[in-house]
Amino acid sequence: MKKSYFFTIQGKAVSKQRPRRGRYGNFYTPSETQDYETFVHTYALKSGLKPFKKKDTIGIEIYFYGQYGRSDIDNLLKATLDGLKFFFNDNKVISLIAKKILSKDYFTTVRIWVEKES
Repeated sequence: MKKSYFFTIQGKAVSKQRPRRGRYGNFYTPSETQDYETFVHTYALKSGLKPFKKKDTIGIEIYFYGQYGRSDIDNLLKATLDGLKFFFNDNKVISLIAKKILSKDYFTTVRIWVEKES
């Protein structure tokens, strides 16, 4: 049986923003993106998600509920996956299902499973 995790992230998902150039030429990720990635990480920890083995391959299903209009789904995914990078490297994801669903309430559902165990 494949091990899977499911959790819901309350609130509006944030699109991954481009890195910004600082005053002295250094680049940084905007705070809105960093805050959302930390938010995703916190919800994942609460669900009991633990780091996967290096050789495991991962499947993910993510649904973004709300009125996202112009937000690109790939940028919503990038920010969410980056929030999960503590648990697995996104190059381990071999199956991905994502959808934006029109809703008056904002939340994101995430299901993660091990496709192939090491």
